[in-house]
Amino acid sequence: MVPTVLLFVVCQAVAAPGPVDVNGFPADGVKLDLTTCRREIVQMDDAAAMGGASPLPDFSNPYVCSRMAMTETPHWQDAHPGWYVLRVKCPHPDGTFPGDLDV
Repeated sequence: MVPTVLLFVVCQAVAAPGPVDVNGFPADGVKLDLTTCRREIVQMDDAAAMGGASPLPDFSNPYVCSRMAMTETPHWQDAHPGWYVLRVKCPHPDGTFPGDLDV
């Protein structure tokens, strides 16, 4: 079975980001509080594959993973206000993620 999940490393924004620009966003960009970071497993379902024999996307392929990460990141951030995706980890073909320990 091909890996169909992504691992998002997410962090909360700093409470006092400093000066804001004319649009109300932090002038130097969003600053993340690295002490709040956590890992989130994001299950990805292919709607076309649910009803038929169409193959599931293989997220261990870096090209597929990067495209899905860019597509899913804004949706995840919209659903989790105040949290931002710091990094996305793509699974290995066996379903483990970089940095995981086999214990």
